[in-house]
Amino acid sequence: MKERSARTAATAFTVAIHAALIVALVASVAWKQLAPSPDAPLTAEIFGPALQPKITPIVSPPEPPAEPKVAPQVKVPAEPKSAPQVVDADIAIKRKQDEERSAAARLRNENEEKLRVAQEKLAQENRKLSREKDEKERKTRLLREADRDAALRAMNAEARDDKQSLDRTAVEQQKQRDEAARRAASERAVNEKMVALEKVAADKAASERADAQRNAQRSAAAGAARDRAKADYIARIRSKVRGNVVYAQEIVGRPEAIFEITQLPSGEVMRVQLRKSSGSRALDDAIERAIQKSSPLPKPDDPEIFDRTLILQVRPND
Repeated sequence: MKERSARTAATAFTVAIHAALIVALVASVAWKQLAPSPDAPLTAEIFGPALQPKITPIVSPPEPPAEPKVAPQVKVPAEPKSAPQVVDADIAIKRKQDEERSAAARLRNENEEKLRVAQEKLAQENRKLSREKDEKERKTRLLREADRDAALRAMNAEARDDKQSLDRTAVEQQKQRDEAARRAASERAVNEKMVALEKVAADKAASERADAQRNAQRSAAAGAARDRAKADYIARIRSKVRGNVVYAQEIVGRPEAIFEITQLPSGEVMRVQLRKSSGSRALDDAIERAIQKSSPLPKPDDPEIFDRTLILQVRPND
């Protein structure tokens, strides 16, 4: 039934296409007839089911006779006047009308011939479509009669396939549900394990922070003790050096000199180098002699704070 409806629609569509072509052809002919021309303007109208064009010639009004040009008056000797040349306007108009009628007749014949050819072509197409339609209907009828059982068998096979497909789909869906449940259980186990690991990591971090705080406190205490021991060690060296400074002039203010001292582990001074002057060369030399005289320098109570190279600040008035 669907195939027959499709063929009927295709036939109607083809007929409509050919009818549209004929209408377009007739409209084109009418447009050519209605198109104005400088020599012979015509109008064409098409009436009736036979589509016979009716041509009505339009005669343009006759042109007025040309006015004779007036020559300038010139005094010449009088001559005998000649008869004026007369133009027969009616003859010219009649000749033009005859030409227009001839052209209109030729155009009408051409249009009739084109219309006849189009109608013959449309009739041939209609006959061809009718034959094709009959042939398709015959083939469809034979095919429907011959394939009825085959169609039933195909429908039964398709139904069986659909049932099997539904069964496979149900099995697959059950597998997916089982897999989803397994993944959910696995994720829960992983989450629980992650929570436990995070708790262990948090406890470890708290313990490490506590240990680090205790170590920092111990290091700070040890550093403070080391700093105090080193300060006491440097103070004893500075006191011994000040006691050995011999300077004849009076020291004004609080001058300071900085020396770099290289010593042995026994405290013996190996080299003394001035890093910052006190502002007096004589005072700098007196302090350097006092350092050399103080060798060996005092040893620290803790051997770990011993420095082979010391930076010593000396203020003789302190």
